[in-house]
Amino acid sequence: DAAYGVYEFCVDAPSVTLPKAMIARPDVAIVTTVEHDHLMFYKTLEGVADQKSLLFNGLVPGGTVILNRDNALFDRLLAAAKAKGVRSIMSFGTHAEADVRATAFDMSDDGSRVKALVHGVAVEYQLKQPGRHMIMNSLAVLAAVEAVGGDVVRAAADLGDYAGLAQRVERHRVEVEDGHFDIIDDSFSANPASIRAGLDVLSLQRPGAGGRRLAVLGEIKELGKDSPAIHAALSDSVMAAKVERLFTIGDDMLPMRDKLPKQILGAHCASGVELSTAVAAEIRAGDVILVKGSRRTPENTAPTIKALLAKAAKGPKKKVDRTDAAVPGDRKDVLPPAAGAGRNLPPIWSGAELVRATGGTWLGAGKEAVKAYGVCFYFSQVRKGDLFITTSRQNWGCAYQDNHDCLKDQQGLQINAIYL
Repeated sequence: DAAYGVYEFCVDAPSVTLPKAMIARPDVAIVTTVEHDHLMFYKTLEGVADQKSLLFNGLVPGGTVILNRDNALFDRLLAAAKAKGVRSIMSFGTHAEADVRATAFDMSDDGSRVKALVHGVAVEYQLKQPGRHMIMNSLAVLAAVEAVGGDVVRAAADLGDYAGLAQRVERHRVEVEDGHFDIIDDSFSANPASIRAGLDVLSLQRPGAGGRRLAVLGEIKELGKDSPAIHAALSDSVMAAKVERLFTIGDDMLPMRDKLPKQILGAHCASGVELSTAVAAEIRAGDVILVKGSRRTPENTAPTIKALLAKAAKGPKKKVDRTDAAVPGDRKDVLPPAAGAGRNLPPIWSGAELVRATGGTWLGAGKEAVKAYGVCFYFSQVRKGDLFITTSRQNWGCAYQDNHDCLKDQQGLQINAIYL
């Protein structure tokens, strides 16, 4: 019953971008950026851009495409939108020709203050999330608000109330006996650009007395044959962030370590548990630690987050300053209830309705009793009560060659699924 819906698309599986676009039929299609990601599938940045432009195929007549004017692939995306017959195209960024343009901004360790022009209308607002990448995201949001006829001045003011999402530059303050240390949990996903953005956020932080800037970096998946060189190039960002201790996991991180001063190198580990032990042993009061890795291998960084949170001093006077978001690593924690599940809200569909709508066959018992409260396309994000939609070729982010086997093994999680 919501007036607006915001859906995040990704292009990590070549066969699903276009079908999802045709299902969603967006009124506004935003391409936030094009960076080195999923090159195993698309080979070049141009290939990534072309895949993202498939979103335009699903745009409703009269819809709007919003593009990053600062991105090197802007012209290619612009041409693709025009080739699809899109007439309403907006841009955002710091570029002088951007329709929604940041004219000034001041970044700090806990947020930013931004001045911008939205087609000539001046707005000024604050963000609670630090980092230049969040400023760029906010400009895209304002462009979308204008595209649907919203009040951009009010929207800009409301951005200051946005508290952020779990595992996306999420802050935890852990109280220990002799003070506290801070965790920046940015472990939801990783590509080279987002690792640089995370390191930029770390560079803004101010460690406490005797504290250091630490980083835990997991290798990035699906970068293809150039993966070692792409990882090695991240060394400059590590140095720019003034990282004093670096922990890594994944063989493709080794070329980066080879380019860094030996005195800043912490443990390089083969497993997430081994890594978590090494990090937990070195953390101390005053430290600020960034944890960043690929969602394709959540086991790499999830144990580290869990181990660091477990360092909290025992007793009522000490607590962990954190959100209610689940701590990754424990399966029951990864599956919070879907929206509506257990909250006396009506489900989206029943099992029987799903069978009628799809013409499919129900596998298992109780189709009349099953209720779906949300929709999810990726196993690593699925929540109890979700309707999970997958294809036989989709990577679920779990250690199975066949997704149907993965589904059968996880029946205890109470996931409803359509398997195509």
